[in-house]
Amino acid sequence: MTTSTPTSTSGISFEQMHAWTRQNMPVTAAACDALPNMAGVRLVYSGHISYNVMTALHAFMDKGAELFTVTCNPTTVRDDLVEWLDEQGATTKAWKAMPMHENHKGVD
Repeated sequence: MTTSTPTSTSGISFEQMHAWTRQNMPVTAAACDALPNMAGVRLVYSGHISYNVMTALHAFMDKGAELFTVTCNPTTVRDDLVEWLDEQGATTKAWKAMPMHENHKGVD
């Protein structure tokens, strides 16, 4: 997994945002820390692609899972987070305000 330092649209680095979510979402952080080795696991996440889920998505990849993400709601997609996830090794088929027919293609 690479470690890059792009910034979110708010100007905060993803490392800072990741640290903030781990600190302020301790139950999620503890659950992520307790994940088993996920090497060889192919995992699909269909949900909101927003900053509050970045800790969990990063943890899946950090534990070795191959992550494929799609969105359940194109209006909640953070394009900068999609880019960051892809740089970390995820495959993401989502972008802000994507048409529903494109969203459905990502699920297929």
